[in-house]
Amino acid sequence: MMKRRISKRCERVYGSRDKSLQGFTLIEIITVVAIIGIGAGLFYSLFLMGWSAFDSELTRVNLWQELTEIIQQVSFDARAAQSMNFVDDKEITFSFFDGNSTTYKITLDGEFQQIRGGNTTVFSYNVAYNNSSFGRVGDSLKMNLTLVERTLRGEVVARTSTKICPRNIWW
Repeated sequence: MMKRRISKRCERVYGSRDKSLQGFTLIEIITVVAIIGIGAGLFYSLFLMGWSAFDSELTRVNLWQELTEIIQQVSFDARAAQSMNFVDDKEITFSFFDGNSTTYKITLDGEFQQIRGGNTTVFSYNVAYNNSSFGRVGDSLKMNLTLVERTLRGEVVARTSTKICPRNIWW
C-alpha cells in the first residue's frame, strides 16, 4: 500500500491525519464543560429545594410534637389541680390537694416554662410571645399557643388553641 502524502499547507489548515496526534478541539471541550455545568446546576438546585422542603416539614413536625407535649402536661396538671390562679394572660398557677403548686409561664424570651417545687423546666424555646396566652372561658382554661422556628425556607409556624376542662375546680 502506498501512503498518500499531505502537503504542509493542508496539515496546518486541517490538522494532521496521524491518529496518535489527534485529540479534542477547544469547542468540543467547552461544549462538554457547559453541559456538565448546566446539569450540575439543575441537580444542585433540585437537591437544595428538596432539602429545604424536608427541613421545613421536619421542623413543623418537631413544633407540633412540642405543642402536644405542652398540652398534655398542662392538661394533666389542670385536671389534678384543686384551684387555678391566673396571674395574667402569660402565667397560670395550679394548686394541688397536697399543698404543692405548679406555675406555667410564657416569657418574653420565647420560653414556655413549668415551675414546680423551685425547679424550672423549659418545654419550648420557640414560643411567639404576642400570639400565646392563657385565659378563662366559662369553667375551662383556654390556652392559645404559637410556636415559631426559622428554617432555610423562612419561618415555620405551629399554632393551636386548646380548651382544658379541670375536674376538681369549682368556680
